[in-house]
Amino acid sequence: MISFINGTFCEASEESIVVEAGGVGYQVFVPQSVITALPEPGESIKVYTYHYIREDQQSLYGFVSLGDRQLFGILISVSGVGPKVGIKFFSTFHADQLVSAILREDVAQITAVPGVGKKLAERLIIELKDKLPKQFQVDLTGVGTGKSRAKPLAALGDDLALALRQLGYGPDEVKTAISQASAQLDESMPLEIALKVVFRHLVK
Repeated sequence: MISFINGTFCEASEESIVVEAGGVGYQVFVPQSVITALPEPGESIKVYTYHYIREDQQSLYGFVSLGDRQLFGILISVSGVGPKVGIKFFSTFHADQLVSAILREDVAQITAVPGVGKKLAERLIIELKDKLPKQFQVDLTGVGTGKSRAKPLAALGDDLALALRQLGYGPDEVKTAISQASAQLDESMPLEIALKVVFRHLVK
């Protein structure tokens, strides 16, 4: 099993990246949250990988943290959630947001994931609500506990808003863009990386 890859970032497509390690180029399918925070080609990168193996298929799915990789494995254990759908959860939500939605039994929020209908969302809730490991559990106010994100993005959001206003964007469009990008932002992100994420929503 391939647990992680620590190597050189080579290239990216809409759904995957190529990482060279030990003279081998590995194709790794990743969520958009990884795509939007990639380094420049030739720079180092580390991704935690889930090695998906079937009789007729082998593929790698990559994440920025061990927690995300573990939650991915739990998601695809649910009937009807294959790895291609599983990876879309991480393009739509942070791990703590997803777990919170499951604990809240929020079918509407879960069906925001492309390819996930009401029946599948209900199955996820039934099968996972009482099975999620403690490190993923969050209280019903949406504030993370354990290994989940433990604080809001207020500080990063303020820095982003200030930087965008200095670039000439209006208050309303700044607020909207940051809100739309919130699922792909993390308080540990450098400001320049977070700006790249938000810019994708400003140009739409």
